Amino acid sequence: MDAGGGAVQGARVEARTVGDARARPASDTAVTGPAGVFFLDALPALAIRLRILPPAGSPWRAAETGPFSPGSEVARNVGDLTLRHGHELRGSAAGAPADAVARVVDSENDIHEIPLESGAFALDGLPPGTATVEVLSPNAAGSARATLRLPTGWPLALTWRAAAPVTLRLRGPRGRAVTSAELTFDPRVREDADDDEELPRAWTLRAGDVEGIYSVELEPGPWVVSARSGAWVGAAPIDVARDAGAQLTLLLTRGETVRGFVGARSGSRPLEGARVVVEPFGEADAPVLRGITDARGGFEIAGVTPGIVRVVVQADGHARWTSSPLAVRSAETTDVGQIELVVGGAVTGIVRDTSGTPARGAAVVAEHEDGTIRETSTDLHGRFRVEHLAAGSISLRVGDVRRFVELPLGAAEVTADLDLGAGVVLRGRVTTDGRPEPFAGITAFTLGDGGQEVRVHTAADGRYELPPLPPGAARIEVLAAGSELPTSVPVTLPVADEDWLDIELPAGGVVGEVRDDAGRAVGGARLWLWVLDENGLPAAVVARGTSSGEGRFTLQRVAAGRYEVEARRAGHGEGRSPPF
Repeated sequence: MDAGGGAVQGARVEARTVGDARARPASDTAVTGPAGVFFLDALPALAIRLRILPPAGSPWRAAETGPFSPGSEVARNVGDLTLRHGHELRGSAAGAPADAVARVVDSENDIHEIPLESGAFALDGLPPGTATVEVLSPNAAGSARATLRLPTGWPLALTWRAAAPVTLRLRGPRGRAVTSAELTFDPRVREDADDDEELPRAWTLRAGDVEGIYSVELEPGPWVVSARSGAWVGAAPIDVARDAGAQLTLLLTRGETVRGFVGARSGSRPLEGARVVVEPFGEADAPVLRGITDARGGFEIAGVTPGIVRVVVQADGHARWTSSPLAVRSAETTDVGQIELVVGGAVTGIVRDTSGTPARGAAVVAEHEDGTIRETSTDLHGRFRVEHLAAGSISLRVGDVRRFVELPLGAAEVTADLDLGAGVVLRGRVTTDGRPEPFAGITAFTLGDGGQEVRVHTAADGRYELPPLPPGAARIEVLAAGSELPTSVPVTLPVADEDWLDIELPAGGVVGEVRDDAGRAVGGARLWLWVLDENGLPAAVVARGTSSGEGRFTLQRVAAGRYEVEARRAGHGEGRSPPF
């Protein structure tokens, strides 16, 4: 076993029969030696897949290969197996405590935790796709977080948000103390928040206090706190930046019940385990309540605050269902009746490798626009079938190649083939002012029917090579290391030089300071650089940043043109620079 030509020692190799996802016994596992060699014995005479887990801390990705058929051979040599490098993630969390750790959940739901060193963290070997990063401390309330897609530019700059104490006083009928309650804290978007700013995580506290007084620590910003004690419920908004240290009183009143039944439209068979949400409609201060359907498809959610609500139902393999606004009245049970969900369809196709041969055993990942992910593998003829998908936009991924397909409402199946070798292989070099841009993330989107998406990183010398793309219109986005916004380049494939496209990134920059009316420096202000159109009006944001503790900022990679800078900071309002 090798990685980039070198032997990999200490990798764990697990053997599994095809279709077997169970944990394997020790006899079905092995560890590679100094020369990268492994040996597995006493295996069943069945088709076998190998799962390879790299040593901890290595830059390689876990991989699966096969199937292999041992047959009647005494020993089967599967040849050299190559591990691919995973993606790097570098970042820092300004203001984080010394004992903080970075917790990363990757696209395969694996969890990685690493202590911060001088406020910085580094991880290697991460798979492509969406990852969440959260910096936490065991001894301090607060956090820093972000959601991103790998590969991406780095380092990732986070800012620690320290928590502040808030005290709640729960009172029920006639002002009596509520001595046991379930408290839920839901963050709300600030009016001055950036569109992609990460919200704190919602969480629930179950506690009791003989006087009905509960103390918590919340990150600065707007929240809605919901309390529930039996059939009694209440909710209220909290602005932690303003209410920190104060004692707030929350009055609980009797809640009502919403019930109904969920079934599949084909035969109206009951759906057990469907997820039901009762959420306020136009009343942000009311609590959001959740439930699960039983074996009969029924649900009954108690403690609903009287008012206007809507019911949302989701079940795997079915389209999402949302009710029209419903009126929940005091002393009444609201029955929504029989809810019928539309059964999802399937996506089928064939995967061909770079030689045009059907790819056997290729991992196919289907991601629905609602975030649902389903995975399968191709058979001996390269065929795959992903079932139980709700109608909507589906992303199919094999390795670094992605294709999008639309599953119409009510369709039984659609076909989408993936040819990993057809089309134009685009190569080139990314530079800034003639200097190579190492480790820049490059994403190419084809704009025709069944558009594809591929992602790679530049090498240390700024060179890149994209997997084959079909001829036609495309868009290439380059995210340089340390940048927050990509540079977009429209192209038509093949390009003039058939397969070579050099990309020069803007080399300019904007520097300045953020100060308040009294001339004091404002740190932590969010900044947006707007390019102005021919009429002098803001047209698009081309760079973003945050001011330092001294109020200074630098916005890099800006092309020549007319701009203005917008700055916002909670408690300070907003401001704009004159056009320049």
